[in-house]
Amino acid sequence: MRELGELSGPETFVDNGRRDVRYDLKSIRAEFQNRACNVIDVSERGLRLAIAGAVPPTQSEIEVTLNISLFGRNARMLVHGHVVRAGGDEFALNYMAPINTWLKILRFLDRKEKSVAVA
Repeated sequence: MRELGELSGPETFVDNGRRDVRYDLKSIRAEFQNRACNVIDVSERGLRLAIAGAVPPTQSEIEVTLNISLFGRNARMLVHGHVVRAGGDEFALNYMAPINTWLKILRFLDRKEKSVAVA
């Protein structure tokens, strides 16, 4: 299983003709069916996870709980989406942003983590 931090985000990618920035954020943890997942990367509308055991099948609709360390507190968000890719110990999920400030939160966490890494 991949460990957090293997990718040096953010990375730009093109998927289905859309362009999003992917972030490698250690301050976001995920759970699927009460199993901890490693967040490989996250974007405004996408999430790539690694998990031990069976991954959900492509095209399935699932829920993932995101645990976000923000301002010294742990915020939990439930995201609903469709599995767009699955294989090995990884799967990718497309979802609607859980709140309208989601992209701002991702950018804030990315800046915060980069500033801590530099210090």
